[in-house]
Parts: sequence; structure tokens; C-alpha cells
Amino acid sequence: MPHTERPDVLIVDDESLICFVLTHLLKVHGYGSRTASRGDIALRMIEDRRPDLIIMDIRMPGMSGFDVLARIREFDSHVPVILMTALSGVRDAVVAMKAGAFDYIAKPFNNDDMIATVNRAMNLAAEMQAQRSAEEKTEDALHPAFASMGSSLAVRRLARESGRLAKRATPVMIVGEIGVGKRLLARTMHALSERNGGFFDIDCTGVDELLLRHELFGSASGNGQSGKLELASDGTLLLDEVSDIPWTLQDTLAEELHQGQFHRPAGDDILPIAARLLFSASIGPGKGIDGNYLTRRFRELYGEAILEVPPLRDRHEDIPLLAADFLKDANAELGREITGISEAALELLVAYHWPGNVHQLKSTIRRAALTAKEQVDIDDIELPLAQSVMDEDGESFPRITVTTAPLKVQVKRHIAKLERQLVFDTLRKTGWNKAQASRMLGVTYKTLLKKVSEYGIDHG
Repeated sequence: MPHTERPDVLIVDDESLICFVLTHLLKVHGYGSRTASRGDIALRMIEDRRPDLIIMDIRMPGMSGFDVLARIREFDSHVPVILMTALSGVRDAVVAMKAGAFDYIAKPFNNDDMIATVNRAMNLAAEMQAQRSAEEKTEDALHPAFASMGSSLAVRRLARESGRLAKRATPVMIVGEIGVGKRLLARTMHALSERNGGFFDIDCTGVDELLLRHELFGSASGNGQSGKLELASDGTLLLDEVSDIPWTLQDTLAEELHQGQFHRPAGDDILPIAARLLFSASIGPGKGIDGNYLTRRFRELYGEAILEVPPLRDRHEDIPLLAADFLKDANAELGREITGISEAALELLVAYHWPGNVHQLKSTIRRAALTAKEQVDIDDIELPLAQSVMDEDGESFPRITVTTAPLKVQVKRHIAKLERQLVFDTLRKTGWNKAQASRMLGVTYKTLLKKVSEYGIDHG
């Protein structure tokens, strides 16, 4: 089996003879290898350097092969694992496969069978990696609007979900906190849909029933005025902030929209609804869009087709890119030539909680561009002070506060507080799956474990 680089195989077995035989066998067939005599040693070696394949005995002192495999799957769901045991039996084979092993081999093994299994595992792993890479490229290339939002896992997930729903004709609900960019996502969904018509929207905030009906269905006065539902034919119509529509009107609109046609007020014509309908609603931190906002009948319009735009505090890694883009926009708008953002100012931006999300960040950068000299420095950043808020578990979430300490000292102090809270929240969000949490935070599994220990974060 040809390789441009020697794949790294970790052999885990308390029998030194088995380790010696496998090491020689793998070397002959172009594989490099490392050995570990116990499960705990193997886990430390995996943390230091991820192997391409693991061959591991089930029966070992201390942690069994099943125990080690379970720990591995907590932080790596892709590395193939081949389990071995001297006690051949169907029960062990079934348990091995259910535990996530690639295959099961009984001792004493045949060398040809072992190498064939190793080759199959490596080939499958390479195919899966190529598929994941292709999927990531596809997600990133969905639309320039997503690239401008950043490269975080949250943005890539939103791009993937949006691409899946964009070309459907059924309605979609877009939810998120105020300022996250729900309207921008709606326009992006319209562009992705490749519909021939235009994009129209109706702001439902504080609109009474008569005016909303006028905008939606049109007017019968004079020669009659077409409503946006008709104007958006073969295009997209966004009903923005639908949770502000009174409940009684929600049910009435839902009934009319469910029928797939509407009556033009200016005459007797009954027209089909040819517009793609999108809805949006603002939700509070940690909340979902449920019966407290919309009636059951209205929620039936979109069903499970819901896109949630993540708040900025859940994707801090995107802040440097967003801030740089907003600075370019501010330079063009204000006729300035600010060269960039200082490291200290960027640290402050990344550390802040951003209750106003992307909209607040854009306003902050614009104000900073007005006062900055050559580059935006920490003194140019004006952030409103906010009292701490309680999360859904009743714990206080730290925010930026003022003390008599120098600003840079305060920034470092709050970065540590925010980092601890972000690690804790991410672990809780993933059900304390440390592998998933490390990927969401963009750090290695080893770094996450260090942070958990450093900040004394306890699941219990």
C-alpha cells in the first residue's frame, strides 16, 4: 500500500511480544508505530499526537480496551480503532462494534488478515476525511454573505442549514436575538433560492391590523394597489418580527396563508400565493420561539423549518474579521483612512459580551473610526456598561464593569472571567462532550482540559 508519508499507528497491549510483532509487521508494510502498555498511557499519547489508527487489546490491566475506546470517542469520533482479544467470541465482537470500533480481531491473529484490516481502516478513514473536507468547502462556498460572517463552527452550521432550506418552496422561520442579522440572512436565503422575483419585507413591529393587511394583500381604494404578497410573486416576502402580531390576527393570517391563495381587495380576483414566505422573530438570550410568542396555528406554517442565527457571544472567533470589515465600511463612509485595530483594542472587543450583537459591534467600530488617529486603539472603543444578567440556571454571567484599576488590567481580568464562562457554557451546551466543545471553541482537546482544570469547572 503506497504512502507518501508513513501513517502513525498506536499499538496498545500489555504483552510486549504482541507490540514487537505488530511494530515489525506494520513497518514492513509502510506504517510507523508507537506502543503503549496501558490504557491511561495510550490516552496521554493520543492527546499529545493523534494517531491515524489504533490497534488495541481488550483485556488489559486497569482500563480495558472498551474503557479506553469510550474515552477516545469523547474527543475523537473519526480515528479508526481495531480491537483484539485472546478470548474469541461473538459477544466481544458485538460489544466492540457497538462501542465504535472499526473491526474486531481474535488472537492469535493471522498477519495477512491483520494488514488487510489495517489497510481497509486506513482507506475508509481517508475517504471519510476527503468527504468531510469536500463538505466543508461546499459549506464555505454557499454564499459570500456567510464568508463575511466569519469561519466559526456556528456560522458554518448556519450556512449548511440555510443551503438545505433555501430552494424549498415552504416557509422558513428565522429566529435570533436583536441585532444578529436576521434580515441579512433572509436576503441571503432569497439569493440562494435563485427565484426570479424580487425581495420584499414587511415590518410587523407595532403595525395595526388594517395597515398590515394593506401591506400584505393590497388596497381596494382607487384603482387598487397591489400588496407585497402579490408584488413578491416568484420572489421572497419576509414578514419581520411576526411575534409582534396580535394572537387573534396571527390565527387569521395563518388560516389565509395556509389556503395558498388570497383575495385581491380591489376586485373579485383570487390569486395564488407565488411568493416564498420567510418569517423572523427576535428571541431573548437562551430562549426559543414557542407558544409564548406565536399561536399553534401560525407555527404550523413553517413547522420544523427554523434557522437560528447565533449571537455574537457564541462566536467570538469571528469578531476580528467582522471588526476589520466594519472598519473598511466606516473608512469608506466617513472618508477616513484608519489602518487597523490595535491588539489591545481587539482583545477588548473579543472579551466583550455584545448584548446588541453584530449591530452593536458595527456601531462601536464606526464611532471608534471617528475618533481614531492612525489606528483604532483601546481608548477609541466605547462600550456601554451593562449589569450582570442571569442565565437559565440562575447563575450570574460576567459583564464588563468599571473599577479604579488601569483599563488594560481590567481587560485582562475580564478576559479570564469571560473565558471561564464561555468554556462552561459551551460544555453545558454540548452535554459536557469535551471533544465537541473543543471543536466549537477552536482549541485542542488538551487545551480544553487545561482550562477546565485551571478554572475549576465541575460538571456536578
